[in-house]
Amino acid sequence: MSAGAVIRQAIRAVWKYVILLVAVGIALTYYFNWQFRDIFNEVMLEERIFVNLSAEVMSNILDHAVVDVCILSRQNELDEFIRSGDQYYLEQAQDEYAEVMQNAHGYGQIRYIDESGMERVRVDYVNGDLHAVEGEDLQDRSDRNYFQQSINLHPGEVFISPLDLNMEGGADHAQELPTIRVGTPVEDEDGQPRGIVLINVDASPILEGITNASALAPGDAMLINTDGYWLLSPHPEQEWGFLFPDRADQQMAVQFPEIWQGMADQGTGRIETDDGVVTFRRFSPLSEVHGCSDHDLTDPPTLMGADYEWIVASWLPPRVIDAIEREVLVAELWIALPLLVSLLGGLRAVDLFVRERRAHHADLLAMARRDGLTNLPNRVTLEENIAREAGRCRRTGKKFAVLYMDLDGFKGINDTFGHKAGDTVLQDVAAALTSRVREVDTAARLGGDEFVVVLTDVGDADAALAVGNDLCARISEVAYEGQHIGGSIGVAIWPDDAEVGHLLQRADDAMYRAKQAGKNRVFRAQPQPDG
Repeated sequence: MSAGAVIRQAIRAVWKYVILLVAVGIALTYYFNWQFRDIFNEVMLEERIFVNLSAEVMSNILDHAVVDVCILSRQNELDEFIRSGDQYYLEQAQDEYAEVMQNAHGYGQIRYIDESGMERVRVDYVNGDLHAVEGEDLQDRSDRNYFQQSINLHPGEVFISPLDLNMEGGADHAQELPTIRVGTPVEDEDGQPRGIVLINVDASPILEGITNASALAPGDAMLINTDGYWLLSPHPEQEWGFLFPDRADQQMAVQFPEIWQGMADQGTGRIETDDGVVTFRRFSPLSEVHGCSDHDLTDPPTLMGADYEWIVASWLPPRVIDAIEREVLVAELWIALPLLVSLLGGLRAVDLFVRERRAHHADLLAMARRDGLTNLPNRVTLEENIAREAGRCRRTGKKFAVLYMDLDGFKGINDTFGHKAGDTVLQDVAAALTSRVREVDTAARLGGDEFVVVLTDVGDADAALAVGNDLCARISEVAYEGQHIGGSIGVAIWPDDAEVGHLLQRADDAMYRAKQAGKNRVFRAQPQPDG
């Protein structure tokens, strides 16, 4: 071989590998993109589940508070105090407030504040203990926004405040008391305002619930108020920026203006930027918390308060997205390296796989055309064979016959010995039929205890009837536990007795005449009426 031929052969071999490597590279790139997108979509689903679950947590806690404040505003003891002025009833109201707080496990304070803004009943929950505040420790709250908002409501309306820190206990203590206030007015029997009932909802369970729910998703949990300040953040130094001057710039609009603008443009959704992916949902307590009308209270209230929302969000930072990409890349390498090493063997495996799939497909087609119990051809195959035989006989000028058989005595065996015994008998009948017909003939099961035999190249009706009688004799030998069966057979000849479309029906009619005549015998189809 000349040097030029060797070089050309080497180039062809190299090109094969180059083409192969390019093909593998394209396939792996496609696989990487598909796998990354698939995992990313799963993560996004987890993020959506988290934000929806967090909104549900907030809704449930606030809904309970609304119900309790409505019930307490209609408290009998409070009504009696307003009517009589007897302090005894305030003490009774105080006991009921304590019982509600003991059962609720989520209230920091319940108060009755009279129409002047003075606290008249107050029960605090501090460090795990209930504490009734009395006498000079009760304070004037007439200048507080929650009082002014609630006292001016109509009866049955409910005020819900924004989420902030309870500063009434002092700034140092306040940092541990995220609070939402829920209030409703109280009136006397003349319809005059006589104060408000106010519940301070400890929002810590809400924030803890959101944090716990974030375990369902890989992102960082966040709760943001209407102005873009963090109420909950993976970085505590960002929280409550609207209350602390040194954190005033800890605001979404300042730190992440692109994401904040995207949130402003849509109520619920997902935003993808270089800073990460944020999945969020707006939660408006005034529209998503159920009112008292859902709890069988008369004069159902309306939820009132400032027009504000909270935004529940999950932040998927770039480090998490990069980790997903690395995970997919490592998985791809584990696939790619063995693939490249054993590519030739893999091509052989692919060839074998294709052949096995074809064989399996052929097996499935065969199963679809055969009866599962007896392995005889089923009705679909039978009708195809009849149509094919009719076409062949038209070309050759010959005839064929259809023998329609229904077993006699089979029901008795089935009822006496059970379905398994019946299945055994049907299998024995199928074996008997196939042993008595030629390979060119067809023995099929239609279903139940009905069988059909197609005889090709039948000389005349007598030949078909003779085969039918032989089959009857053979079927009569089939027995189970000494109980024999028989077979009634109807015979129809093509083209003498019917066209192809009616041949089975004509044979079926003849079979029923055989049964009526005493069973276990063979009848031919009656001549067709003229016209």
